Amino acid sequence: MKDKLPINKVITAVVDCLDAKSFQYELKKDKQLIRLGLDAKNGRWSCIAYADDSNRFIFQSMIPINAPEERRLACAELFTRINQNLSLGHFAIDLSDGELSYRTTVPSPKRGRLTRDVVDHIVGGHHILVDRFIPAITRVLFSMTDPTEALSEVPPKPSAPEISARFRLN
Repeated sequence: MKDKLPINKVITAVVDCLDAKSFQYELKKDKQLIRLGLDAKNGRWSCIAYADDSNRFIFQSMIPINAPEERRLACAELFTRINQNLSLGHFAIDLSDGELSYRTTVPSPKRGRLTRDVVDHIVGGHHILVDRFIPAITRVLFSMTDPTEALSEVPPKPSAPEISARFRLN
C-alpha cells in the first residue's frame, strides 16, 4: 500500500531534477522525503528534501561536523556573520547537541509546480555554500580560531557567469 501513495508536487519536482542529473537518492514516499548525498572538495554530507505543511520546498544539508559544547557559541557567532550576507538560506546550529545544518525554504507556486531550474539552483547553491564554509567552520570549532578571523580566510564568492543582454530597454 505504501508504494501506491501519491507523491506531492514538490517532491515530484525534486525527483525530476535529480533524475535529470542522474543523482542517486532515496525516496521515502510514506514520509514525502528524499535523502541524498553531496560530495565536494572540502567534504561530503547528507541532505534531505521535503515539503512542509504549507507545501514549501525545504532543502537541508546536514554538515558532517558536530560542534563541541565549549565551541558552540563561537560557531553560532560564525553562522550569524555568514548569514547576514546570504540572500537565500541560512546556517544553523542546535545549541543542545551541536548539530550543524544549512537550510533553504522556497514557497511552492499555488498554481503550477516548482520548476526543475529552481530545484537545481537550490541543490547547487547548497553544494557551493556548504563546501565554501566548511574550512572556516572547522577552524572555529577545532583550532580555536576567532569567527572573524576564520571568515577573513574564506575564498571570495565564485563569480557569476557573464550574461549578455538579448535586447535593450529604452
